[in-house]
Amino acid sequence: MLGVIPPLTPVVAQDMTRVRRTIQDLTAPDMLGRGYVRRGDQKAADYVRSRFRQLNLQPLAPNYTQAFPLM
Repeated sequence: MLGVIPPLTPVVAQDMTRVRRTIQDLTAPDMLGRGYVRRGDQKAADYVRSRFRQLNLQPLAPNYTQAFPLM
């Protein structure tokens, strides 16, 4: 039949358990506030790079790292 829209199927866009775990990991005291003074930013970046590798994502920059200046 033309003009008939099939019923919508619910789609889960994100794994909320995994999202919460990632937030917990990135905000953990071990990440040192993700600040640069005690290299918390590097720990967070290492975590993100590791997850990208685990997910087999294609890097857009070498080693999943894009440098940028801090002013």
